[in-house]
Formats: sequence, structure tokens, C-alpha cells
Amino acid sequence: MDKSQPDPRYLEPYREAVRAHGPGFEALLWRSQEYQVKRFEVLAEVSRPKGRVLADLGAGRGDLLEYLRAVDQAPSKYIGVEGISELVEPAQKRFPESQWVVADFVSDRSLFERLVSEFGVSVVVFSGSLNTLDERTAMVVLDRAWDALHRCDGAVLAFNFLSSAGRKRREATGPANRFHSGNVFKWAQRASGHMLFRQDYLGPHDATVAVYTSPSKTRA
Repeated sequence: MDKSQPDPRYLEPYREAVRAHGPGFEALLWRSQEYQVKRFEVLAEVSRPKGRVLADLGAGRGDLLEYLRAVDQAPSKYIGVEGISELVEPAQKRFPESQWVVADFVSDRSLFERLVSEFGVSVVVFSGSLNTLDERTAMVVLDRAWDALHRCDGAVLAFNFLSSAGRKRREATGPANRFHSGNVFKWAQRASGHMLFRQDYLGPHDATVAVYTSPSKTRA
């Protein structure tokens, strides 16, 4: 990334958090570690990455990898993609055997194709990393990711987002944005005939979606 240019508005909240708190948990803008773990739990259930090649978009410190190892769902290869370079160095020290890419998944239009062709990625996850995007930009990013993935056998694209459903839709979310659940559901239906939409774990204001190239990954 060209650091002679200012960070785009969707990365700046993370940069500000790093400046204020350093490259620790607070820089990731999670509401709490409890919420982080619950979202990781659902992502692991819907993506089933064990033994596969996984790309974690907006990987931060690699907390998702730590969780997957703890629950016996570790991928065979983990590629952490992070747009804030200050977070990557400590992540590399935590997980030296994993691979890390400093990249902005919004502005880098060829990123997903490279992840598939160069790294063999078949599982892509976004955990909280779409939150500072507006809904339209997030849909463009998801389109690019699925365009790169959908030709791979058994590929999975999984992501979570703050939903507009429920009473909490009126609560302040800081730099994060809520997406219209119906729009996201329709996107998933158009993307694949095999999809899953969950809002059963933190109330209707939080949702996780997974789309598959085949139905096999939806079964336990």
C-alpha cells in the first residue's frame, strides 16, 4: 500500500485505533472479546475450514486463526490479508508459519483472483471487516470475491455484518454501518443456489452469511 496517500475513510478508524491503543485487541474495533468469539464460532460452523486453504480478509492480529486452532478447525494453510501494516508485524510473530499479505481488499481489484490462483484459496471469510464500508461498496467487494471463488470445487465465502433488523438498528455503532438484511439475503441468493443466512446467535441485529459452490459444505 502507498502510505504517502491518506487512508481511505473505511480504514481510517482502524488507523486511529492503532495510534490510540497500539496493535492490540482495541485496534480491531470489536465490541467485546465475547462478541468476537461468538462470531468466530458461527463462521467456523458455516465455513468448516479444517484442512483447507483459508484467506482471512481483514485479519487483524490473526485472532480467527487462534480460535480455529483452539476448536480443531485449523486450515491447512492460512493467509491473513490486512490493510493496516502495523497489525501485520505482530501477527507474523504470533503465527510465523502462516502467510500474510498487506493489501486493501476494497481498492485492490485483482486481490481475490491472486488469492485463488497463487495461494490456492478455497475458503474466504470476512469477520467484521466489512463493517466500515457502506452497503453498496461491501456488495461490490463480495461480488469480486465470489467471482474469483465460484469456479473452485467446494468453495465457501462467509461473512458477517451488522443487520438493520431488530430494535438495536437504532443504536449507535460508531464507525460501523448496518446493512439491509433483505438486500444481503438477495445478494446471496443470486450468487449461489447453495447459501445459508443466520441471525440466531446475537439477536437480529447481527447476521452471518455463507455461499457455497456445492451443497456439501452445508452438512455437518
